[in-house]
Amino acid sequence: MASTKDRLDALAKEHLGLDRKLDFDTMLIHSDVSSVDAVAFVSVVNREFGVRFLPEVVADIKTLNGLAEHIDAHTGYKRPAAAAAVKERRRRR
Repeated sequence: MASTKDRLDALAKEHLGLDRKLDFDTMLIHSDVSSVDAVAFVSVVNREFGVRFLPEVVADIKTLNGLAEHIDAHTGYKRPAAAAAVKERRRRR
């Protein structure tokens, strides 16, 4: 399974028409995305990740890294390496 960042990157390219590599540390307000497109993108993110973030919540998140961390925190998604480590510990018991 792709990481949250990889999925966000693909969604942004598809739905926001961004053709460049996204800098996940850049402030979202400096991303050249209109507020209308940003609100529509929140809807796409909600569907893709099975979450329900209101645009007001996302507005408080300053970077795409912050959005990825917020998604991971609210979905229980574990990065593949972390998930593999948990499986290995369980297997050893």
